[in-house]
Amino acid sequence: APHADWLRSVILSTGSSSHKPIETDSGSSKGSSPLIFINPDLKRSDECTDGRGSLGICVPHEECLSTQEQLRSGGRVTLCTNGSIICCAWGDIARGVQRQPTPPVNPVQAELDGCEDRYRSLREERYLGLQESEDDYGNLASVAEIGWTMSGGKITFPCSGYLITLRAIVTTARCVESNGRKPTVVRIGSIGAGQRTNYLVPPIRRVTVHDEYDESSGLHNIALITLSESITATPFVYPSCLWKNQTHLPARTQLLLLRDYEPRITTHFVHPMYYSECRERLGETAELLDGQICMLREAPETKFIPSTPCFSTGSIIMWENRTANPEIIDAMYLVGLHSHGDCRERDDVQLAIRVSEYYDWIVSNIK
Repeated sequence: APHADWLRSVILSTGSSSHKPIETDSGSSKGSSPLIFINPDLKRSDECTDGRGSLGICVPHEECLSTQEQLRSGGRVTLCTNGSIICCAWGDIARGVQRQPTPPVNPVQAELDGCEDRYRSLREERYLGLQESEDDYGNLASVAEIGWTMSGGKITFPCSGYLITLRAIVTTARCVESNGRKPTVVRIGSIGAGQRTNYLVPPIRRVTVHDEYDESSGLHNIALITLSESITATPFVYPSCLWKNQTHLPARTQLLLLRDYEPRITTHFVHPMYYSECRERLGETAELLDGQICMLREAPETKFIPSTPCFSTGSIIMWENRTANPEIIDAMYLVGLHSHGDCRERDDVQLAIRVSEYYDWIVSNIK
């Protein structure tokens, strides 16, 4: 059998470069070689008949102990297509294989990673609704206003967050700790809402602030809000996606600035900066910390600038994944959250939280 030595070297290798004769129970060397049969029509997972006539399946050789036994005894070995896939009897697989358990699918990660496809039908329905009424379907479906119940029952919504699952909102730690106590309620989809827009005002169950958040420096300025129960996604309110790429950022993103007066939200285009340029611009006035990125406002089309707005903490920085499909609302991705920065000049550096750096933290803290 011309393949016997090679097959022995692959399957019966013990770390030695030479092969000793295989001895029988009486102590003498067994002279017979295994008969190797190659069936080029068989592939992995195909049903087959092994050298002993037993029904089996084509599996990698390391999953079948009977192959080693047949080689030692000079029996017949059936190869499926090539030398690494071997026909193994069903019973031998069951008793001989130590299969690695398949790791369970993390439902949170599955929801985050599949958001484009998961809510595609709602974005299509939203597009159709926009053709009928821009007032009712022109709201910001994933933007959440973070609220505190004040004396007299009045609720104030001073900062914003982003709905990323049916029960979780990402915002900044500075936002949720701005009133000396945790927020109690959120308002989702209300910005830009019309008379028939079904926005939601669910209560908050839990607020999780990053364990290493430092208020003075802004290090790890991120928090998660867990709602009391999962919402029902509609064309008016549904989660958007998380930007996961940790090496690259979109060249042009939108920053949504929440205000106390109309219009409640204004959009500003911002661009990421290279780390080297950012550190040079910051100089000794500020430090670029872990999980942070530097952003610059987009240059205006004219030199006349009536004012330079100060961005509030937690302002959403998002990117639209534009596609060639004209009959759907394109998916939006949360890229960052504004942390802090000067606003005296239009080209002042803005520091933001890079959410892709916190992907694992987000997944592990959504419960």
